This record gives sequence, structure tokens and C-alpha cells, in this order.
Amino acid sequence: MTTVTKLGLEPALTIIRNLGGRAAASRICKVKPLQIWRWTKPKTKGGTGGRIPQSHHAEILAHARRRNLPITAESFLTSA
Repeated sequence: MTTVTKLGLEPALTIIRNLGGRAAASRICKVKPLQIWRWTKPKTKGGTGGRIPQSHHAEILAHARRRNLPITAESFLTSA
């Protein structure tokens, strides 16, 4: 079960915040900001349901290691 907050779905919302926001996440992942926004929206509204596509995990983790950010591989897992 994905956790829902007032501002979006987890774990995407926390990871985006830790990266410095949607604009920063967009630059890091080399995608348009709309794509980042979709990560925090339910699937019924055209989003990914709080999941960050696996194709972006490696680049996010590499950036987090370089910047000493609190993002690990476990950060991408949704709570059950």
C-alpha cells in the first residue's frame, strides 16, 4: 500500500524533497518537471502512484551519494 500525504504519494514525495524539489529532480533525472510531478500523483490521475521509474534509480542514488543525501535503495520501496 502506498502512503498518501496531502501533497503527494510516497515514496516519491520524500525522495523529491531530499533531492531539493521538483526542479532539482528534473535536472538530475534529465526529464521535464511534469514527469517529476506525475511521480507524486495517483495512477487514476495519470501519475505513477508514488513510484519513481526504475530507470531513474541509479542516477538518483549516484547523486545522493555525491551530495551525502539521505536516499538509499530502500528509499524507493513502498510500505506494505
